[in-house]
Amino acid sequence: MAVKIRLKRTGRHKMPHYRVVAIDSRKRRDGRVLEELGHYHPTESAPNATLNMERVEAWISNGAQMTDTVRSIYRNLKKSATQEEEVKTEAPVKKEAPAKKEAAEKKEAAVKEEVSAEEEAPAKEEPAEKEEVSPKKEEETEEK
Repeated sequence: MAVKIRLKRTGRHKMPHYRVVAIDSRKRRDGRVLEELGHYHPTESAPNATLNMERVEAWISNGAQMTDTVRSIYRNLKKSATQEEEVKTEAPVKKEAPAKKEAAEKKEAAVKEEVSAEEEAPAKEEPAEKEEVSPKKEEETEEK
């Protein structure tokens, strides 16, 4: 069976919407499909298209042929997806680095405060303990 990835027209008169489908090449344009792979809306101000790239690539690996229009849509979406990935990988690294530094500085400051608080607290307690212990020792030494 020769499978084509092509457009199936939906919508109404002079307002076309298309579905990107995998279909037997011998079937009519709007015939029964094997699988729907996405949508294409050419009449919007910026033509809008969505494709399930994984499934399209799976059909291509199984020998399906794309029509010229679908090939164009596929290339444009793939191109825009790679550009978005490049932007996503560059921008978060720059934004996250200062955030991580700030978080690390806050943690360090909190640890320093805890350590300084712990150092001060035992220093205050030690003289009090010595005072309590010292009268007992004095009593013991006086008894002997």
